[in-house]
Amino acid sequence: MTPGAISMLDRWAKSPGFRDLTIDEAAEQLEQLVPQYPHPADQPVEICVNGYRWFGSEMEAVADAIHRAARRPHGADETLAGPDWNSDISYAGLWALPGRCKRVSRVPVDCVEQARLAQ
Repeated sequence: MTPGAISMLDRWAKSPGFRDLTIDEAAEQLEQLVPQYPHPADQPVEICVNGYRWFGSEMEAVADAIHRAARRPHGADETLAGPDWNSDISYAGLWALPGRCKRVSRVPVDCVEQARLAQ
């Protein structure tokens, strides 16, 4: 992502009411601000074992989270408010929205419980 696009997204994210946007509204506005997002170069610098997608700037992480959230099942009234949309910075200076990276998974069943259920 270009420095100009990052600056534009930063101003957008600091605007009043940004966190009140629904995912769909934010995705639509992201498309207007950065029409060809994501470019092939708009990939995370690193993806950790927990699925966190780490980027060189906070706004790249926010754009990625909005883009991905809009393409997954979500509530029509789901907004950018809440802890899932808080950004995190690593010791290496990389940014992620860890709450948006978590995969919804089933509670793991241990091997003994699996064997009991199979009988």
